[in-house]
Amino acid sequence: MRRRLSSYAMVLIESGSGTLWTEATGKLSVEAPALFWLFPEIEHTYGPSEGEAWQEHWVLFDGNLSRDAWRCGYLAAERPIEPLRGDAVALRLFAQIIEALLADTQESDALAGLAIHELIVRPRRRTAVRGTSTDVAEKIAARLREDIAGQVDFTHLAGAFGLSPATLRRQFLARYGMAPKAFHLQLKLDQAKEMLGMTDIPVSEIAGRLGFEDAYYFSRLFHAREGCPPREFRHRHRRS
Repeated sequence: MRRRLSSYAMVLIESGSGTLWTEATGKLSVEAPALFWLFPEIEHTYGPSEGEAWQEHWVLFDGNLSRDAWRCGYLAAERPIEPLRGDAVALRLFAQIIEALLADTQESDALAGLAIHELIVRPRRRTAVRGTSTDVAEKIAARLREDIAGQVDFTHLAGAFGLSPATLRRQFLARYGMAPKAFHLQLKLDQAKEMLGMTDIPVSEIAGRLGFEDAYYFSRLFHAREGCPPREFRHRHRRS
């Protein structure tokens, strides 16, 4: 049966074989282990071959990281299938997503989101220019996570690691699929969503804790990136 989704989906096929059909690709063969991506409003259908069975897991996801990955070419409706034979890291990441979502803790959504993003950028990073190092990008990302509320001068930060801003941006794109400034902003917004969903802290105080001097600017930015203002997000996603 063909259908359309309103969000993105990631489907992991652990065993078996079958087919995936989308209006963007036509009929494609799927051999486990593999994962494939489904895209909003693109008609599709999939299933095991006739007389066979397969084992599948799926996750629905959406948000700015997904849309940015699509705009940057990390996700493409014309290339939905990622073979995973021999890719133990990808299989482990998918297991981490399932574990995080089942745990349903304060950090679950953020942890699952990071693992999904890692799966999105892995194919592009594997085919990146040989010799490009992303070790520094990882170190800088760790620093940004430790200082979510900070106001970062990325030119100074790049220089502290012996890089030009352009080199830092290139290495960050190769490692995380986004520029360092966008990465830092997404960390802030992810933390804001956790605080909105798990606490009664006023929006203005959340803005201040995350380094936004103007609460109105924070609210407008949150609305633009997440599709609704902070108070509406809290109303929709409040956890008891």
